[in-house]
Amino acid sequence: MTGGVCFVGGVVAGRPAAVKGRCSYYRESSATFRLRRTLMRVSEPAVVAENTGRLQRNYEDWSWNGYKVNVKSQGPEDAKLNVLLVHGFGASVNHWFELQQMLADSGLRVHAVDLLGFGASDKPVDVEYSIELWSDMLSDLVREKGGQWIVSGNSVGSLAALDTANKLGKDFVSGICLFNCAGGLTAFRYSELSIPIRVLYFMVRKIFFNPILGRWFFDNYRSKSNIESILLQVYGNKDAVTDELVEMLFTPSEDENASSVFLKVLDGPPGPTPESLLQKLSWCPSLAIWGQADPWTPVGNENGMNFHPGCEFPEYHPNFQLFMLNETGHCPHDERPEECRKLFLDWIEKSVSPKTGDYN
Repeated sequence: MTGGVCFVGGVVAGRPAAVKGRCSYYRESSATFRLRRTLMRVSEPAVVAENTGRLQRNYEDWSWNGYKVNVKSQGPEDAKLNVLLVHGFGASVNHWFELQQMLADSGLRVHAVDLLGFGASDKPVDVEYSIELWSDMLSDLVREKGGQWIVSGNSVGSLAALDTANKLGKDFVSGICLFNCAGGLTAFRYSELSIPIRVLYFMVRKIFFNPILGRWFFDNYRSKSNIESILLQVYGNKDAVTDELVEMLFTPSEDENASSVFLKVLDGPPGPTPESLLQKLSWCPSLAIWGQADPWTPVGNENGMNFHPGCEFPEYHPNFQLFMLNETGHCPHDERPEECRKLFLDWIEKSVSPKTGDYN
């Protein structure tokens, strides 16, 4: 069964469910998915680099603290509701390519941002990378553009989105959407580990993230074959793993300072927990769209290894809705963009628009 959708809490795809946790399914064959994806990629010539066939990297340059930040904006400029899209570790604005186009076509003004250190944004080595650094940057962008916003992100981008919403408050934020939210910028928090594991984790970080071995680690990690192998592990929808996706993730790794930024981020602080931020955001309608086949941030904690399971997030927020997509992994926005569009727009209509009015 492809593209299964389930809302934990008594509503399925925005409709009342007779039985709590009942599932509803969107079906799309693999062949149809590949055809639609191909058509989407070539239907917007403005975002394809001339004579290369590759996706354009650079869009609008926005200046923040003297650094260049890459921003891609689509949709009507007079829309009443803006959407902020924040990518995950190692990705860029083009990871949102299809969903951003779909939401813009629906009448929303949609802004995808390359976080400082990633994509086509500057990669300075004189800053300490953290969730808080990125949320400061994103908050300044939202304040500068003004209006009401849905703040969204994938993986560590979700955590940055939560912290951004917390900093901006009700004056700017009308809703939050998380796509497979990470528990922290780094894989583990020392406070959550036993003492022997803390020591082992400390030693691993010192060995692999130092400038000498770290460069070797980075060069091996960033190879196209390794990127494809990792994608096939974390994408539940294998048809979504394309040469273009691999190229999109690989290309920024050739930029100056890319290896240094990579190591600094991996060796950085984990940042706030999603649970602590959700408790502070109880006033804000919140949605999570989660791939059930994600091995990195599984929605449940059956294996005992996930310290921040998404299935527990509703316990920290009274207005939190969780939808799950079957046969979908860590990046549901890229693996199942059409299903995500339907869920996203239906949630806006039911939970956000009654408070903000129509979004276009």
